[in-house]
Amino acid sequence: MTRIQTAIVFVSSLLVLPATLSAQCSSPTPPPPSDAIPSTPQPSQPTTPDSPTTPTTPTTPDGPGTPNTPPDRVPRTTRGGRRGVPNTYERRESSKRRLRIKWDYPTPVSEELLDFRSALAEIRGKDPRPLLVLRECHSCKGTDDAVLIKRSNNEKTKLMLRWFHCVKLSERVMEKDHPYHSLFGGKWPPHLFLISWDGSVKQDLTGGQSRAVFVTAMTQVLAHDYKKDPQVAVKKWHHLLDKFDTLDARKNLLEKQIDSAIESKGPRSRKVRSLRAKLDRVAYELRKVLVLEKKYSDLGLKRAGTNQLLEKLRDGK
Repeated sequence: MTRIQTAIVFVSSLLVLPATLSAQCSSPTPPPPSDAIPSTPQPSQPTTPDSPTTPTTPTTPDGPGTPNTPPDRVPRTTRGGRRGVPNTYERRESSKRRLRIKWDYPTPVSEELLDFRSALAEIRGKDPRPLLVLRECHSCKGTDDAVLIKRSNNEKTKLMLRWFHCVKLSERVMEKDHPYHSLFGGKWPPHLFLISWDGSVKQDLTGGQSRAVFVTAMTQVLAHDYKKDPQVAVKKWHHLLDKFDTLDARKNLLEKQIDSAIESKGPRSRKVRSLRAKLDRVAYELRKVLVLEKKYSDLGLKRAGTNQLLEKLRDGK
């Protein structure tokens, strides 16, 4: 073999070798079997951002709790959900009772057609508060949709409505022969309206109004019949709901602990006496909160009947 032929063979071998090595390096690693179980990290291995640990949620005898929350405490309502939707927990019974809208459903005394002031006086009765008058329709019948904002926290709105005498009238009020038809007469009748006790201040609403519009209308009517600022009062009153929730949770937990201690240790045991003392303390704290509620919920009604009104506001009757 000549030197030229030897050189050609040597150069050819150099060109083939990188291609072979490249093919060996680029060959894919065979995937694991489909039924393979991924290995579990050992306890000594640190947790990485790709595999965060999930905190466990403790439970209480009254139901699920929240992380780092003692069983006798209730977390505050917080905002921060998607698109401003509040992340809220379920209120306890004392708060729920105060957040229910109490509706009256008056029926005409006779079939006689009444003018606006006569109809207003009849549905008003002896209640000294200003009125919210709502006519039901097919879409909102049996709901509070006309006065509340869906997918939103309406607690302050509900508390402000406690300063109104809330009245619902049936769909028939739109018929011209209905005794209360004058309340919703005219070419463009409102879906609801707020009105002072004497009828001198009236705010018509569509039922699809924003919360800002509704709160402004309520404030204007309340200012006519009450002495104090409802916006200041409702903030303080709303804050008390968290206190009611906490006390309800503690009361329920202590009552269950007392029942359990009576079964295991007897009704006169030291454990039972200690738990009953704690329950008495909760009752004392509740009386203090009720005193504050009486103070905050009293706007100073300009008309007679303030005492009866306060009873309705406090007891939710």
